[in-house]
Order: sequence, then C-alpha cells, then structure tokens
Amino acid sequence: MTAVGTIAVGSGTVLGTGAFDVTSSNSNSQLSIVTGGDDANLDIVPGSEISGVTMGDDVVENPDSSLDYFDSNGNIVFDKLTIDDLPIAVVNNPGQGMVNIQVAVAAGTPASSIDFDDIIAIQNNESSQNYEVGFTYSGYGSVVGTIVRGEEISKNVAHDVFAFETSGGEQISPDGSDGSSATNLVQVDSGNHQLVNLQVSADNSTLVGAFGDANNGPYAGAGDFSDSDGNGTHEPLITEVTAGANEV
Repeated sequence: MTAVGTIAVGSGTVLGTGAFDVTSSNSNSQLSIVTGGDDANLDIVPGSEISGVTMGDDVVENPDSSLDYFDSNGNIVFDKLTIDDLPIAVVNNPGQGMVNIQVAVAAGTPASSIDFDDIIAIQNNESSQNYEVGFTYSGYGSVVGTIVRGEEISKNVAHDVFAFETSGGEQISPDGSDGSSATNLVQVDSGNHQLVNLQVSADNSTLVGAFGDANNGPYAGAGDFSDSDGNGTHEPLITEVTAGANEV
C-alpha cells in the first residue's frame, strides 16, 4: 500500500493528505495504498460498506459536487477550503478492492476533535485462510529528517501524526523511528472484516513548534498555501504505505 500525508506549513496552515488508493499505486495521489501480497484475497473498502457501520462524523462519502470545495468527481478542491470546512475526509470506492480518501485537517487540531473512525475496512474474502494485517511506511516527504524552526521533523513525528488503528484503539502502523515494521498486526479471519480508523494527531508538539497552530490561531489561507505573502506552504510527511498480510 502506498500513502502520503501532507502538512501545510506557515502562519495559516492546514494539514492535508490527499488521495488514498488501495490495491493499486497512483503516482498522482498524495495518499495511496496497495496490498503487499498478490495472493492474499483481501479488499480494503470504505467502512460504510460493512452492514450496520456508520463512519466518523468528519468523513464524507461521495460528496455533493455542488459545494465549491468539491469537484465533479467528488475530490477536494484544496484552494477552496476554509478553516470552517475542517477537519474533513472524503472516501469513495472506485472498485477492484480499492478505496480513495482525501483528508484535510488544520494543524494544531487534537485527535479528540477529529473523527475519522471506521473510515476503511479490511475484508478477508478467503473461505478458510486467516490473515494478520498491518501497515508499514516506506516513503517520506522531503521535510522529514530536516530541522524547521529548531524542531526536528523526524520519522517519529510523521508516525505520530498519521496512524492507522483498529476500532479498539490498537495501532497497526509504525511507531517510533522504524517505518518498516507495524507496531501491531490485526487478525482478519476468513469471511470476516476488521474496521480501521485513521488517527490524525495534528497537535503534535514538534509539528506545532515547527509549523504553527492554525486550529487555535489566525488562519491566513488554504489551497496551495502559497508562501509569497506569508500564508504558508504544505509539505508531505508520508509518501508511501504498505499493507502486509501474513497467513495465520
């Protein structure tokens, strides 16, 4: 799976992620995911496709393109967003075991104020094979590993800001400095599913120290976050995520 998390930097900043494609790579997206094994009969779908599941309050599925910050394909038009539109995640299912997600969150927003619960589900389509599944991070934006305003934007920071968790709160993406290993794996039994939350901690102290706090301070812009007038820019934190599945 491949994925990107993008952080906007500057005086009026927004944290965004972009598209999130599961089971096939999309070089034009900012957050993509593909399954790591060709033989694992697993699909990743919007959580709403599971009977009885309601996705988080900040998740929109198949959005209304009449709103100016969505285009005709239901994608976020980032340069039309205002602070009042955030946080927001858009999810849709283009088929073939894939899911597209776009996310925008104001830097400085605590995880408790962002509800992207049950945004995706891992479905095991096998009749008799169970799997353990976890997410690893295999690509990072150029800002990761650099010093910004005296703050080191390390892999630890990127892992803390963007985390995949089970519905029970168990992290199944990297923690610490090693992006090649998921903190935990979740078992997905044959013919069953596991719901996954996207946990975004945009109030990470290092992040706020480096890039400011748009959630609790003046907001000077959105979209391209052009820094020509001091409004800020945006930087990718994570550029690739891999979903690995082990037979159980």
